[in-house]
Amino acid sequence: MVGWGDWAGPGVTEKKPTEAQILRQNQKKIDQIESIRRKRKDKNQDNVILHEERNKLIKKYLVDDLPLNVKSADQFDYLNSKP
Repeated sequence: MVGWGDWAGPGVTEKKPTEAQILRQNQKKIDQIESIRRKRKDKNQDNVILHEERNKLIKKYLVDDLPLNVKSADQFDYLNSKP
């Protein structure tokens, strides 16, 4: 097609962003990453990554209510830790 890509005329070059614009864009990205890090549960722990989403596959093996013969969650864990 005649004229395709030549809407501004011949010899026009694309304007490159200035150094200040690049720094502003990078600072915005850094601020977004920091705001996400502040919300995480593992923010104060180095070399630790907590998976914060619930695992749907494990949910069917978890207990919602304690059995009648068990008085506390610690007792339930103790009884189930034995083989």
